[in-house]
Amino acid sequence: ILKMATPVALFLVVCCLNCLSSVNGRDAGVLYEAWHTRATKLMEAVKEKNATQLTVETVIQSNGKYTLDDVFSSVASMIGPEFPPDIYNVQPQLGFYCLYRPRPGENSTMPPCNNITGIATAHAQMLTTAGFDYVAVDLTNWPIYNENFDVTVFRPLQVLAEEWLALRKKGIKTPSIATWPDSLCGATTCSGPTAAWEWLLANFYNNPAYADIIYTQNGKKVMFLPNHETPAYNNATLVQEISSNGGRNDIVVYSMWAMFGTSDYNSGTWGFFSFCMDNMKPTTSMVDVPPCNQSGSTSLDGKTKDFEISASAAYMMAQSALPFANPGHMRGLTMQRLFQRILEASPEHIFMSSFNEMIGGRQAAAYPANTAMNMGLPHDPQNKSVWVDTYASEFSRDIEPTVEAGDKILRVTTSCVNMYKNGQTCAPNSTELCCTTDDKMVFANAWSLKLGNGADNLVTSSQVEATTLLKEGWVENCNPIPGPSVFCTNPSLTDGRAGPFMLYNKQDVEGVSTKGLYRCLDNSKKHFLSADTKCEGKGTYDALVGYMSSTRGREMLRALFRCVVPGGYSHSLDLQCDTPGILLGYVR
Repeated sequence: ILKMATPVALFLVVCCLNCLSSVNGRDAGVLYEAWHTRATKLMEAVKEKNATQLTVETVIQSNGKYTLDDVFSSVASMIGPEFPPDIYNVQPQLGFYCLYRPRPGENSTMPPCNNITGIATAHAQMLTTAGFDYVAVDLTNWPIYNENFDVTVFRPLQVLAEEWLALRKKGIKTPSIATWPDSLCGATTCSGPTAAWEWLLANFYNNPAYADIIYTQNGKKVMFLPNHETPAYNNATLVQEISSNGGRNDIVVYSMWAMFGTSDYNSGTWGFFSFCMDNMKPTTSMVDVPPCNQSGSTSLDGKTKDFEISASAAYMMAQSALPFANPGHMRGLTMQRLFQRILEASPEHIFMSSFNEMIGGRQAAAYPANTAMNMGLPHDPQNKSVWVDTYASEFSRDIEPTVEAGDKILRVTTSCVNMYKNGQTCAPNSTELCCTTDDKMVFANAWSLKLGNGADNLVTSSQVEATTLLKEGWVENCNPIPGPSVFCTNPSLTDGRAGPFMLYNKQDVEGVSTKGLYRCLDNSKKHFLSADTKCEGKGTYDALVGYMSSTRGREMLRALFRCVVPGGYSHSLDLQCDTPGILLGYVR
């Protein structure tokens, strides 16, 4: 769907030589993942078996040909504690990669990753071109240091630093590095050589080999802790112990988290992503809503409001794989709307998430609805084990170019971050990719309404019409997952098939084969949906709802069926009607 014509190699050639350093007192950071070792080793093993390398996105696009069970079926004997089955949501354009290699003289059971220098070089060029001054390496799921976790994240952190320091010696710019470890301390100070933060101080922050790569503010090295409170965990003793760093007094600690309230922003906690707001409430809706106006964080000394503001390619308010829990990329619309506030406020710091998550945790669906499942996988045996933070190619915070989605989000990021650093806004720069709308405003909301007595059901993409019909006694079918503000939500629903959806607002959408969705009236004046302007000879045309995708995947994951119900017609999303209905197309 997104523009695929700009491969990574070409993107890197047009490297901006002045994008790295802080500009006009403004700097930009991004969350970075180094946890791909085991997932990549599994994908390499799949390739060695001459089996198909599948991602979540390619399984969805197969439309039932493959299931998630097929991803590692050829290497099932490797699955276990050493190789947990983390499935890549998408394939990076650079290929499946990782950054682990043993330390010199170290006897490790894990073989080194391939092409580490090539990956680290490509990432440095992408990130500096995009305007990022530093990355924060995500260590939040590893509160202690052990051999297993060393392979997963701690050694890859060091390898990344070693590779980027080597590039700097060659005159190649790279971002600096901060860390974001969990302490698992709560309100009690934890200490000891296995505590992640102590290991990091001893082996990274205080290691002279890495001194030149560590991100600093006002001469102090930065460490983030994953908590909504400032001081982190409401534990001033712990924060002071880290800050003092054995008497060096050279660390500044920021709490950084998401999904928290105004008081925490005001106390100095950073957001690694922040919600768009609608009528003072968080929302995943990006169409038919006011500007995002996300919250900003105050400086630790309380003197500077909007000291840090976050933006992201997407974000989640519930489990990302569920309908409307995550706004998705929307061709850069989500990021564009979040950057509107950044460009206007011009904070000292911005933080984005994330560059390259790609894999992520799963858990049981948190809601009872039959549609509370991995979207686009209605009959997959794993469809109720849902992804939380990132899902498929669309519902992801990542900006790294992928095989399935191309490089559009990285290009939007590059435009937005460099506009921020140069103090620009969209008013005089309407041709900037951060500002253009024709390429992004291609989506429409579709409200699902019914007469109170069930005598009729209809769908409309007009907010005005929906509002009018509700005043006339129609009732809205709600989304069973919290998130959207343009639609009603009801998390207690057990059947979400007739709920709202989204589709395209125009026929010609780059990279997509579309077909129209029309609202028709039968001879008894009951509404029904059709993909035929002539309503298949069953009635008369009433209204154009919008345009569907002809295939499943990327932006449009859910099948839309027309159903026959007692007294008329309805629709069903992803799951079949009670009586098998007609597949019309694919929607969001």
